[in-house]
Amino acid sequence: ESVVGAIEPSLRKAEIVRDRSKPTENLAAYDCYLRAVAALYQVTLEGHDIAETYLKRAIALDPHYASAKARYAYSFIFRRVQGWARPDDGAEALTRVKEALAEDSDDPLTLARAAMVLTYFAMDYDQAVILADRAVDLDPNSAEVLIASAWVHCFNCANPGKAIEQFTRAMRLSPRDPDTGRAA
Repeated sequence: ESVVGAIEPSLRKAEIVRDRSKPTENLAAYDCYLRAVAALYQVTLEGHDIAETYLKRAIALDPHYASAKARYAYSFIFRRVQGWARPDDGAEALTRVKEALAEDSDDPLTLARAAMVLTYFAMDYDQAVILADRAVDLDPNSAEVLIASAWVHCFNCANPGKAIEQFTRAMRLSPRDPDTGRAA
């Protein structure tokens, strides 16, 4: 009983978060999205270009696919950090993130990625913090959400203690996650 009592509220909250998000019902778009994610983890320019092609295809197949739009926008940060940026990347990222937020403002990963894009490309720290905090409120157990929020708080410089706490929690939650390296 004590185990069920401890786990049940977390499961219920996870179900609520899952129900709020609006994944695509287009399986071809979802397949493209998954292929893009795999390509991004290659951490190469070629992998990034492949991912971009797949994400564009996913968005073309489902123009309301907020997750694909947010992931696409977020991918431009990596391109910039690696020194592969193109002149119009920032504008494209901001356009896609605005579309993603208009499609689904309740998905924690969409909010977290939007917060990062607003931080990097618009330097709109106030709005980014609002989105990051909302993402954490919706899914406080997502390492990816916590890492994004922590970076937003780092760049905002208003609450470095919160950033450290979130980085630490993300590493504790998912120590083997490939994204956890961004928290170290």
